[in-house]
Amino acid sequence: GSFDLTFDTAGAYTGSTPDPAVTSAIDFDGATAQAIALDFGTPSAALGDGLGRDGLVQLGGATSVATLQDGFGAGLLSSISVEENGTVVGFFNNGQSRPLYQLALADFSAPDRLSALGNGLYRESVESGTATLVTPGEAGLGRVIEQSIERSNVDLATEFVNLISLQRSFQANARVITTSDGLLNDLINIVR
Repeated sequence: GSFDLTFDTAGAYTGSTPDPAVTSAIDFDGATAQAIALDFGTPSAALGDGLGRDGLVQLGGATSVATLQDGFGAGLLSSISVEENGTVVGFFNNGQSRPLYQLALADFSAPDRLSALGNGLYRESVESGTATLVTPGEAGLGRVIEQSIERSNVDLATEFVNLISLQRSFQANARVITTSDGLLNDLINIVR
């Protein structure tokens, strides 16, 4: 927008058209609209001293514009953090942080009936029921732990020992069957 600023003969600010205190929303690309209010200072008539030097002045000499920023400069997302309740917090390079997203956990009436897709992925099925979304840390579903990987709760060494034991049992049973088959063949040959 544009403003017409007026000054008296002493260089004191006397007002502007339109009133800069009127707040208007300004749209920025990639961000939500922000309300901006301009403050050029108190007009000299309101100060009563006739000087009105608490804001903008127009004097014969070099001029400069000084700003008082009551907000934060633009910032780029530099990192994220995930809290135990599933809130994804973004940290920006201007020193600000803000919640960006809320993760949810899904609960099923029959989780063992989910359809396995492979690679640790599952899909809702008719038998599993529909998903009930819950905030992490509520309804006994657990919480989110940042920078950790959930691994299997299987003891790999124990499972290998069990596998070798089962393999040996299978081999022993196969030998019993082979021996029984040999004995039956010998018995049939003796009878002839």
